[in-house]
Amino acid sequence: AWARDLDRPTAMAISPMISTSFPIAERIGARWVDRIHGQWVVHYARIALSRDHLSEAERARFQRYFDAELARTRAVIREKKPELIFTDGAGRYDWLTEAMLADDPGLLDDYEVFAQEGRVRILRRRQGA
Repeated sequence: AWARDLDRPTAMAISPMISTSFPIAERIGARWVDRIHGQWVVHYARIALSRDHLSEAERARFQRYFDAELARTRAVIREKKPELIFTDGAGRYDWLTEAMLADDPGLLDDYEVFAQEGRVRILRRRQGA
């Protein structure tokens, strides 16, 4: 019901898992503004960074991957201004949104929670933003 008045909205996800957004976006005919449907690079870099056995060079490389993907995702939101952003509403991946907001606290100020479908929270860009 929440998607009834949407006409092929532009969309992206803030989630490391494709299952967060892809099925819903496909069902409502959303158009992706990003080259991927989730930030899996950040997820796996975070897992690697949590390991104790990494050398300094490996740690630096995974940190670069982590930071670069966060920066890229923030840039997509700022530049392409998707109408919808899908996030994991169960709190499982809140760390990702928090990491993105750490360097850009106002990143999602133009968005509001629009709907919740299962564990997926849908943010919608505010009118005029």
